[in-house]
Amino acid sequence: MKLYLLVGMPGSGKSACSECAKEMGYPIIRMGDCVLNEAKEKGVLLDETHFSEFATRLRNERGNDFSAYLTVDWIRENCSNDDTVFVDGCRSMREYLVFRNFLKFVNKDFKDSDIRVFAVLASKDKRYSRISKRGRPDNGILAEMEARDRREISWGQLAIIDFANLKITNYGDNLEEFKDTVKIFVKVDMGLL
Repeated sequence: MKLYLLVGMPGSGKSACSECAKEMGYPIIRMGDCVLNEAKEKGVLLDETHFSEFATRLRNERGNDFSAYLTVDWIRENCSNDDTVFVDGCRSMREYLVFRNFLKFVNKDFKDSDIRVFAVLASKDKRYSRISKRGRPDNGILAEMEARDRREISWGQLAIIDFANLKITNYGDNLEEFKDTVKIFVKVDMGLL
């Protein structure tokens, strides 16, 4: 098994990278979806405020890496040991270590290249512009976007971005052009080009 951990600040383009992976035939999982499923099971209101409070409470109760464990459970249930899986939303070095230890367990001949940290970089202005266009009721308010950035930074987002062994910039407005670049980037990293 090989894992690509997609990292980046909100609005950077992680979801576009996930779409590329899906189009290329790879399984993808958004770590936020694993937490969302947990919130649904607990009957949490799913607006930004209640969901972020729930996620923060779980991090305080179970540790900063709790969502990585939920995601590993999903991978175990839905993927084979031969898969290359794209994980959208790793937010800290602690979460990275959960995935690395999981791979050491399932890959008899584990190599460092079995886990890749793929950072998507974009300016704050570009990210906020994208977020405000998503059309969700909880997006578009500058104070909420800044609070979300602070929360993710407090979880360790900047350290995992800095640690990434693959980095791609997403400063443009042409989504298809960016996705084409991502596909080439991934193929080159996998040795397919």
